[in-house]
Amino acid sequence: MKKLLISLIVAQLICLPLSADTSSSTLKNNKTKKATSTKETSKKKKNTHQELINKIVMVVYTDDEPIIITQHDSERKSLDGHVRSAKEVLFDRLKYYEATNYYKISGYQEDAQKHITAIKSEHGLQDDELAPLFKESGYTLEEGIEELRMVYAIRRLMQELITNRIVVSEKEIRDYYNNNPVCVPASYKVRKGVVSKSALNEDQIQDLFAFGKNKEDVVWSASYWIAENELAEHKKFITGMATGQVMLSEELDNEYEVVQLLKSKPAHTKTFEERYNEILQTLRFPKYDELMKSYEQELLKKYEVVYY
Repeated sequence: MKKLLISLIVAQLICLPLSADTSSSTLKNNKTKKATSTKETSKKKKNTHQELINKIVMVVYTDDEPIIITQHDSERKSLDGHVRSAKEVLFDRLKYYEATNYYKISGYQEDAQKHITAIKSEHGLQDDELAPLFKESGYTLEEGIEELRMVYAIRRLMQELITNRIVVSEKEIRDYYNNNPVCVPASYKVRKGVVSKSALNEDQIQDLFAFGKNKEDVVWSASYWIAENELAEHKKFITGMATGQVMLSEELDNEYEVVQLLKSKPAHTKTFEERYNEILQTLRFPKYDELMKSYEQELLKKYEVVYY
């Protein structure tokens, strides 16, 4: 009986305009005004039909109210601009239903409100300025808030059902580390400087390069670290410099551009401790995907989905 009733509702909704007010006005005008041309009237009706109808593409039967997904739902981007497939929209709605009706997840509404408060604070917005912001993404204010609630409800559900159940052993991490070494290239802390040709004579310039004298006459920039693989070809000489040494980088018309090596770090393989968290996350991803696919398959078995 429920399915029959829903089918009748669906059949009616498929043919209903999106705007009830616009529909009533159109019908009233058609009764009271004569069309100047049958062809023009037909064209207007056709355009009105195309603009107002929102086709139902899926209905999911649950223990409570059915989940109705329209073409507009399936084609609209997510709040972050992601283009979702109809299947992604379906799973989002199913997970949201499970979170709120089956697992009774709490806290997601507060999460959404905190998100909105952060947006207002970051952009200096008032409450009445939120609607245009959501409209840019294709949502009304109410739809945007509900979409945020769905995002946070799903996030909490996935944390409980999947993330908290993923186990990566120490052996798995150690094996991955041993089989996938990461070498850190040598790096150099340098500073650049310029010295006017009028400030130092030829002998003083040579003393600067040979013995590091006369450095007080150089205008130095802030020091920085640079990796060996980031050095331009004409800067490779830095790799052979001694700590504290100053060398000519480039001779210009009225000045010399010089560089001084302050510190250096040799190339080395990253330690196990340095890579632990990185490897842990790397190994969690495939396990997460596997559990997610399994959960989504369970959803399709648990609920009946009718496509239109």
